[in-house]
Amino acid sequence: MTQSKKTKLFLTLAISIIVLLLIISIVQIVSINNKQRELTEQQSEIDRLYNELNYYQNQNNANSDSKDEQDAYDDKNGDYEINVGEEK
Repeated sequence: MTQSKKTKLFLTLAISIIVLLLIISIVQIVSINNKQRELTEQQSEIDRLYNELNYYQNQNNANSDSKDEQDAYDDKNGDYEINVGEEK
């Protein structure tokens, strides 16, 4: 092989490697972008579910607090029967 053929082969291989690396980089960037979008969607769904859970827990706490208040109200204002000791 002559020197010019070796040089052309070397340049062709170098350009091929650069193009291949560029293609691989683009594929990786697209893949990372898709995963990042998926993670963002999952995080928003987690946040929504967490907010919904807090809402229902607050509802349960409010219901139990109002029940406790109602029980306390009934205890304070209810009819009490006072038993006086019987005479012997």
